[in-house]
Amino acid sequence: MTLRTAKRTTDTGRSHMRALIDEDSCTGCGLCADICPSVFEMDGEVARVKVAEIAEDDEECAEEAADSCPVEAITIED
Repeated sequence: MTLRTAKRTTDTGRSHMRALIDEDSCTGCGLCADICPSVFEMDGEVARVKVAEIAEDDEECAEEAADSCPVEAITIED
């Protein structure tokens, strides 16, 4: 399983949400990039996470993209 992600904390130590994509499971349908283009993009045949941390304004669409993934290749973590 190949996961691609990054995680950062702020100066206050608060952890932000992050997205992970299992590149081995991703079928490249592009649904996540259509639903939440500020967080996800297509990189050839697989989706890629564009940001190290999900902005508060994008949390809802990132979760919707994960819920909509037909092969459940996306995980959203706090």
